Amino acid sequence: MITVLKLNDVNTTLIIDRMTDNDPDFWEFVRRCRLKYTKCEWGDTDQEQKTFNDRLISKRRDGWLLAKYSHSKFPICIMTEINRVEEIYKTTIMLESEFNAKGMNRYSCKQQKYNRHGEV
Repeated sequence: MITVLKLNDVNTTLIIDRMTDNDPDFWEFVRRCRLKYTKCEWGDTDQEQKTFNDRLISKRRDGWLLAKYSHSKFPICIMTEINRVEEIYKTTIMLESEFNAKGMNRYSCKQQKYNRHGEV
């Protein structure tokens, strides 16, 4: 059975917004990654995170999904907060460098809250 994620509230960081506005090839890359993400294809994410993501989806639990996708210049991360009780399904697309600059990893990302442009 193939799972398809329904992404309701998808936000991008300001940097991603600007880059996709100015570079049609990068826009297409982000679009393809988002499509892969909705099909639970986690890209270049490490195996431990892929297993965690799959388990979170299959067991219908709350938590954070995280995926990474390689690009020749600008790899990106896509992460989704899932809180079924409060019906929160918030997704943020950001550069991997933005993710790393915030000192985030799969264990700390749950503590971060983002506005439309990924700023805490």
